[in-house]
Amino acid sequence: MSSTFNNAVGPQVRAPQPKPGLVIPFLACASLVVGLQSATQYFASTFQYQAVLGEPLGSLYQPWAILEWAWRWAHDYPLQLRQAGGVGMIVAASGLLCLAIARTVQASRPRPNPFLHGSARWANREDLEAATLLPRSRTIMDWLNGTLRPSSDGVYVGGWLDRKGKLHYLRHSGPGRGE
Repeated sequence: MSSTFNNAVGPQVRAPQPKPGLVIPFLACASLVVGLQSATQYFASTFQYQAVLGEPLGSLYQPWAILEWAWRWAHDYPLQLRQAGGVGMIVAASGLLCLAIARTVQASRPRPNPFLHGSARWANREDLEAATLLPRSRTIMDWLNGTLRPSSDGVYVGGWLDRKGKLHYLRHSGPGRGE
């Protein structure tokens, strides 16, 4: 008989586990895009939205335009690009920090223990012997020495059918009520 038990019982354990949501990864990517957009808009405002920067869509440039501008003018305007990059990093890092805090709060919420209730099972021979409701099995030394099987004294508290269908009477002796 196997001594491994499956205590995963109850509807809360059998239910399919929820898949990890895509909200936090999506918001992380959005934070990076907003950081790029902030850097782009800061750089464009520094140069007063000149025509050489390209055609904006409404009043906004494409978020990745800062990367193109950095490639073109890194040697000519390093200070302005560093400042724009700093603005973009602050915005992106702020968004990512908020997401990290939200994820930490979400992970630290108390969840019910699915094994708190419903983990009971029927006892097997080892359990009954450990509870001294059945006499312990004879060891090889008992058999070699000719020692008889230990006797069971006490009050009958029930019966147990083994795998072969043999009925074993359960007895309780010693302190306690023997329930």
